[in-house]
Amino acid sequence: MKAKYLLLAAGLLAGCSPSAREQAEAAVSRYVRATSHDPGSYEVVSFRMQPYTRQDSIAHAERAALMRLAPDNAAGPASQRPPSSDTARIGWLVHLNYRIRNGYTAATSERGTFVVYPPNTVLPISE
Repeated sequence: MKAKYLLLAAGLLAGCSPSAREQAEAAVSRYVRATSHDPGSYEVVSFRMQPYTRQDSIAHAERAALMRLAPDNAAGPASQRPPSSDTARIGWLVHLNYRIRNGYTAATSERGTFVVYPPNTVLPISE
């Protein structure tokens, strides 16, 4: 009888684990709090998430390289390389809108774009 209750409890606990999306949201929130001057004032306005693929990673790297070479032409010419067919998800692309107080000022609206790689490694990227 005890074994039956233990199995039931283990099954319930396994079903309550957060999803990959929820873990990515929590990781970004921890990152923003850890890098802010007033982490207690952090307030999420909205999260927008999408799978981040190898193809997305290549596109972001190309865009960053173009911005370093010609910062005044951020859009740059279209890539001459054919698009990658590798669409395997390697993480989450998270667009975050939030309010936070920087020092003694009133709360300001901020936005950030982050990539979350497993296991919850957060990298800010510029769009």
